[in-house]
Amino acid sequence: MQNKRILTGIMTFILLMSCSLSSYAITTQLLKNYDSLGGGVVYRYDKDTKTVTISKELSGNGATSRYAESPFEGSDIESVVINDGVKELTMNLFCKAKKLKSVTIPNSVTLIGRGTFEDCESLTNINIPDSVKNIEYQAFKGCTNLKSIKIPSNVEELGQYVFYQCSKLESVVIENGTKLTVIPHGAFQECTELSKISIANGITDLNGRAFEDCKYLTDIALPDTVINISQSAFRNCVRLKTVNLSQNFKKI
Repeated sequence: MQNKRILTGIMTFILLMSCSLSSYAITTQLLKNYDSLGGGVVYRYDKDTKTVTISKELSGNGATSRYAESPFEGSDIESVVINDGVKELTMNLFCKAKKLKSVTIPNSVTLIGRGTFEDCESLTNINIPDSVKNIEYQAFKGCTNLKSIKIPSNVEELGQYVFYQCSKLESVVIENGTKLTVIPHGAFQECTELSKISIANGITDLNGRAFEDCKYLTDIALPDTVINISQSAFRNCVRLKTVNLSQNFKKI
């Protein structure tokens, strides 16, 4: 009886594993050469170059659909080119496209949505155009090979944990004339190699865990506009020696 139970358990485990593996295989194999992403936006896939080209070709608002699971999750795409006319890259669009290395975003895009590039582990660089106004919650979370980021002055809002666990991120620039006022909760948390950050005038608040566990951050100069810093904003920044505060600073 005991041996029968063990055998049944083994067979169940094998069945579950085979379902999981076949599901992954199907995800890879079923990436079509052409398909709609909603909002009049379509993609074309070149399997030889492993490139996806995204364009607005149909009637619609230019905003891709919001996905519970990315249509590109588990695929072998390495490059994405987004053409002018696409306006919003919405929730989870490229989430877990783990082989994705490069993305070209046009000046028509205004929104990078929640989890859009989450866990794109091979992404090393991305140019955020001046047209972008909103980068939502966890948009770049877990992009573990992303080296540097420049946040354009037209960005009005960053979501919480937007660059959380970008463990090889070394440099962050928030451009002069920024419309941002808040660096949100956990924005750069566990960016363990972050050593250079330039914060422009206009930022007033550094929220909780904004730079927690940024272990290579040694000094930071805050603009005169910063008046509030959360107690946990720089928690576990073990090499941080100098924080230059503004004359207008109010409280931690």
